[in-house]
Amino acid sequence: MTTPANSNPVPPTASELTARVRALVQPGDTITIPETHYTPGTGSLRMEVTVVGTILQIDNTTPMVQLTGWETSRLLPGRWPRTAAVQLTALTLPGAVTRPLKPT
Repeated sequence: MTTPANSNPVPPTASELTARVRALVQPGDTITIPETHYTPGTGSLRMEVTVVGTILQIDNTTPMVQLTGWETSRLLPGRWPRTAAVQLTALTLPGAVTRPLKPT
């Protein structure tokens, strides 16, 4: 993505966003996202991702990705189905994405 001098930033193409999302999060990952970086919801989101869905971006706003999976809690037993739109920048925060180890 390049930015010509004296102009607005050029938004990433759909293929650039898709490649970025695939590198950041995959089914099987566990995400822990602060409340200010996803919607809808309150409090931190902890979720085992089962589906990486649609990338959402309107104009030059922060791109988000729709993630579906199982919400878990450190305090309560069990898990609940959940879908949330998560900012891509949140997936780069330290500790935001935990990927399971691959068996050797």
